[in-house]
Amino acid sequence: MVQPPVGWIGLGSMGIGMSNNLQKYLTASSSPPSTYTNRTLSRGKSLKKLGAVPIETVKELASKCEINFSCVGNDAVLQETTNEIIASGSIEGKIYMDCSTMHPDTSTKIAEQIQKAGGQFAASISYF
Repeated sequence: MVQPPVGWIGLGSMGIGMSNNLQKYLTASSSPPSTYTNRTLSRGKSLKKLGAVPIETVKELASKCEINFSCVGNDAVLQETTNEIIASGSIEGKIYMDCSTMHPDTSTKIAEQIQKAGGQFAASISYF
């Protein structure tokens, strides 16, 4: 089975560790490298050393990846990220998995927005 392109958005305290583990898995399974973006791309030094590819914007990442993960700082940034993914015009038929700590209402709202745009949404259980 060929692994579809995977992207990671958000390299904060939780996101950097999670994305590093994802890239290690992809490398070990001979899958294509992940891509990543962050407000400060230099946070991805460890990912780049593992073979991941930096991408400048959320829109570009979402257009290139079939599975998009995010782990961002708060509900407002998560909504902004979701808006950018939807604006990419390429979420249809793709998966958006959020690992951020967010309010359940935000998760419900974002799920509705992604599904309306033709994508699939999943969230980890990290509510405050």
